[in-house]
Amino acid sequence: MTDDLFSVAEATARRDAGIDSAEDHMDPEWHRLMLWTIRSIVPGTEFLIEDVVARVATRGIETHDRRAAGAIAREASRLGLIESAGYAAANTSNRSPKTLWIRTEPKARTDA
Repeated sequence: MTDDLFSVAEATARRDAGIDSAEDHMDPEWHRLMLWTIRSIVPGTEFLIEDVVARVATRGIETHDRRAAGAIAREASRLGLIESAGYAAANTSNRSPKTLWIRTEPKARTDA
């Protein structure tokens, strides 16, 4: 990397490296509960991933690095559970914009 602060490719690579590192060290129970909580959200509901982190924390389950929530969002998106709905102000980062997610409708299984 050339450390060009305005390079989208380099910024994306730094983001992905951080997510990957946090994912490698996340608590497995926290991971399971985060995905379960996302699945329990009513389809059509918009939310920030920090809302899911807060809900999971009320159950006493934490991970050592909450940045791992980015890995959870990425996984849930790949699984078709959520999709981006734009951006919203996040309280956990001084109201800076974060991805606003929407819970998608469950897809019909075709492997039956």
